[in-house]
Amino acid sequence: MAIMGTASAQLRGDVPMRLEAKPDDRPVIAIVIDDLGLGRAKFEAVNALPFPVTLAFLPYGEEAQAMLDDTSPRHEAMLHMPMEPTVRLHDAGPSVVMTGSANEVRRGVRRNLAMLTGYRGVNNHTGSKLTADRSAMRTVLQTLASQDLYFLDTRTTPRSVSADLASETGAVVLQANRFLDGGMGKLGAGHVRRQLEALEAEATRDGAAIGVGHPYPETLAVLKEWAEGAQGRFRLVTTGELASELRKTGAGV
Repeated sequence: MAIMGTASAQLRGDVPMRLEAKPDDRPVIAIVIDDLGLGRAKFEAVNALPFPVTLAFLPYGEEAQAMLDDTSPRHEAMLHMPMEPTVRLHDAGPSVVMTGSANEVRRGVRRNLAMLTGYRGVNNHTGSKLTADRSAMRTVLQTLASQDLYFLDTRTTPRSVSADLASETGAVVLQANRFLDGGMGKLGAGHVRRQLEALEAEATRDGAAIGVGHPYPETLAVLKEWAEGAQGRFRLVTTGELASELRKTGAGV
């Protein structure tokens, strides 16, 4: 059976991800929408997308659990964990996990994990400082692995060490290829389309790719339009499906 590989996701070390191809052999794309859980309208707009999407919920939202529980079966829910950024002007939220001793980091992670239930994985909200801190990320990944949760690194810094620590910690680590939008939606629909074109090229080249967006009207409108054509050429999945396939195939082992 054909084997697909990509350098955009890792399992237990720095060996490129290997995905067992489905019979149709289409490259795989996973779309993640961050920053949900603070407003019902944004959640409903994302939840209505007609193709599989991973919805990332900030754990401190008052209605985050209710929205997570209402997530469509075609989608997947993820915990969007606030992590310490390099620039303090970037507000990571009230439950941000800060760099510190192993016990401090572990308590911060466990505090966030306990805020919501019903998710399979975790990704970082901000986190440019913490994800580049080897000691802190070792504790984060060990804590997630102990609860059978995978980690999606949205790569808010090129200095992230999460993939390097996958083997040591026994964690399932995925890495996003790119952000699809930014600037609170001010970059516009054209920017989102260009990022999706680049994501398609990466998926075609590597076998799989992960794109991260936000619940901006422009982003969601472009995604809905894009998926109509993309589904014939790509297999659209959730990040949890990627993590499950990685576990089955042993990441190229």
